[in-house]
Amino acid sequence: QGPFLCQALRLIEGFDLNELGYLTSDYVHVIVEAIKLAMADRDYYYGDPDFVDVPLEILLSDGYNDMRRDLIDMHVPSMIARPGDPYNMKPIKEISVFRPGLGGTTTCVVADKWGNVVSATPSANVPKFPRDGGKSGVTFSNRLRMLNTTPGHPNCIEPGKRPRSTLTPTIVLKDGKPVIAISVAGGDLQDQVALNLIINSVDFSMRPDDAVTAPRFATT
Repeated sequence: QGPFLCQALRLIEGFDLNELGYLTSDYVHVIVEAIKLAMADRDYYYGDPDFVDVPLEILLSDGYNDMRRDLIDMHVPSMIARPGDPYNMKPIKEISVFRPGLGGTTTCVVADKWGNVVSATPSANVPKFPRDGGKSGVTFSNRLRMLNTTPGHPNCIEPGKRPRSTLTPTIVLKDGKPVIAISVAGGDLQDQVALNLIINSVDFSMRPDDAVTAPRFATT
């Protein structure tokens, strides 16, 4: 899930957030539209790299993100998911499947006086009841329900395969040392809140307490 944040940041790089003004309508619009584009790619291409070839190098490349960034219309929000086509370097893939969803989690961030930092996002995400109403006693294991059954999809269920997850414990480094640690709960809110906090801290030089308590936004 970390590459989603990287791709969203790559898309946002093409805009001067300070010039747009913190929390102005244009500022929120740019970030939300970048989130939509990055999440559409995430849901279409991400899967266990031991099973599928995720084209991360292209998804994070200058050429691809310059092309995708042009899809952001400053006057009209996109109301559909639009994954790109990194293999053919096209801004929008002609045929795609996208199913957004919400969820829940807990978080843990710890730092000690020696400079060790841990960011963890524990989340079993096990449904309380199987789909037959609880009669079978069979339920999905930890995060297994985040796989799908679409044939040929990178995140399609297979034996031994790890699901594409929403979990995004994040550590930001400066000169090789940790300066920010973030862990967020709440399904796809995790990446979006982390993105808000990183921008608050890096682009607007906010103190941690201000970055955390500032108003933030997300899209489903």
